[in-house]
Amino acid sequence: MGNDGGVLAMQRKFMRGLGNKMGEKPSEEVSKRFRALIRSRVCAVSSERLRDPVVACELGHLYNKEAVLLALLEHTLNPAFAHIRGMKDLIACRFTINPNWTDETAAQASAQEAWAANEAKGEGTNAGTMVGSFAEEGAVSKYICPVARVEMNAKQPFVVIRSTGWVLSERALKEVGAASLQDEYGPFDSDDLIRLVPDEEEETELRRRMNERRSKSKKEKKRKQRAEGSSEGGRLGEGPKSHEETQKAVVKAAKLKVENGGKREGGMASSQVLGAPMGLQASSLAGEAQRAAEKEMASSSAFASLFNNGDEKADKNRLFSVRR
Repeated sequence: MGNDGGVLAMQRKFMRGLGNKMGEKPSEEVSKRFRALIRSRVCAVSSERLRDPVVACELGHLYNKEAVLLALLEHTLNPAFAHIRGMKDLIACRFTINPNWTDETAAQASAQEAWAANEAKGEGTNAGTMVGSFAEEGAVSKYICPVARVEMNAKQPFVVIRSTGWVLSERALKEVGAASLQDEYGPFDSDDLIRLVPDEEEETELRRRMNERRSKSKKEKKRKQRAEGSSEGGRLGEGPKSHEETQKAVVKAAKLKVENGGKREGGMASSQVLGAPMGLQASSLAGEAQRAAEKEMASSSAFASLFNNGDEKADKNRLFSVRR
């Protein structure tokens, strides 16, 4: 044990995140986890630190609600997020705060997330240092799974429930079972489970499911519109309910008699049956229609109430002026 001149930190546990040897690039597995960890802590739109309220899309990306709303309002949303048509396409995430999350760990996370933001913008220069910082075993994540109590640190895959917004670990779903979680975190089915910060293959599957849901929803909406149109047409035959509707019904009936005046059950006017000339036919039809309309208006109490004030002579003059 002699000649102790210090310890050179050459073992991998002391050089976590820097590869197997000094100078090597991080392994593909570590880099993949590093990218997933960045995406779980940084807004996909603004590359800023995630802060409540946080929302997720149907492809599993996380956003600051304020940032994505502003981008939608100003029409500056990146085409890569064209699947977000409005706020209705986003899920309000319901996270569980880690009880070990303190002001000190929050400050440490802020520094790490600032590095992550620089890396996302292409300003990072030491990927190995960043991987080592994020992959440090002592680092504390802000969110945990409320069931399995595991941290959201890119080691365990997490999902968001589309119907309720709860964020759980896949480990909880496997160990406890979806049926046992329905009362507290449901209702939901397998299609409602959206993997957060997915890789390319997982995102492709999520996009397929999203397109299927939207196509199905569109067809269901059209079906409901046709059903509502049919029921609306059936209600047109119902009788009027108010005084105003009664008046409208009277005027409508009068117009119908004007249009169909003089017609018999066989569909021809009396003047047409007698073979009268066209001018006489029109005159006869107009006269009969006028008389029918006047009779209908005179027999309607709703219409008469508009002109009667108790003075018989004045009422006749007023009605005569209306007829003219």
